[in-house]
Amino acid sequence: MKVLVFLNGLSIGGTEKAACRWAWGLKDRCHQVRVMTLCDGPRRTELESKGISVEVISSDASVLAQAIRTSKPDVLHAHVPGRPHEGDILGEALQICGKIPLVQTNVFGVFLNPREDAWTGYRLFVSWTSCVQAARRASVSLISNFSEKPAWWFCSALASFPICISFFAKSF
Repeated sequence: MKVLVFLNGLSIGGTEKAACRWAWGLKDRCHQVRVMTLCDGPRRTELESKGISVEVISSDASVLAQAIRTSKPDVLHAHVPGRPHEGDILGEALQICGKIPLVQTNVFGVFLNPREDAWTGYRLFVSWTSCVQAARRASVSLISNFSEKPAWWFCSALASFPICISFFAKSF
């Protein structure tokens, strides 16, 4: 499978570390992995030493859309902070190039960027703690506006640990 990993930058933070670990693991499992980022950094050397190509791309949505089209991924794995950020151009790029199956990893377990819901198919969490934090935050903020969200959102948002909304209502 061709996997395109997308993240804002390659600095030494936790999001970047998680992206590298996912990329290595997918490559070790014989997937074709490529990393696309908006900003170069020290983690690039780590990725390239493992044979993973890295492309630093402009933060222009049309340029990113063309780069995604050219790479023809089977799935896009985005690493985002869960709040508005520079990488929000990914949503704009996907509107231009068409929807691609997208898995989002958010090391913080935060859902403070509603724009991401339009382009995120599934969410993976780096730990059980992160998943539980995300579930708690989602239930608190979403039960109040439950009628505004489609029913599938709750299960797809927590794909790594499928939980239904009735669990949220009883537990919190």
